[in-house]
Amino acid sequence: DKYAAQMMQSAKATSTPAQLLEKTAEMNKYKELYKSPLFFSLMTYAEILPMGLLVSLIIGFILKKKTP
Repeated sequence: DKYAAQMMQSAKATSTPAQLLEKTAEMNKYKELYKSPLFFSLMTYAEILPMGLLVSLIIGFILKKKTP
């Protein structure tokens, strides 16, 4: 709710009334989707997993054992 309110506040400065209605509908759609535990879990993993993999690969290359 807070994210949607913030997005609408920032959109008011640069959008036409038709664009605001479209943005409102989009935010309401996302609010409904986020009520689903499956969608919420998938979005959480989609946000965190790529960065975790990247950090793991970088650390793996840094700490890789060098064989003589």
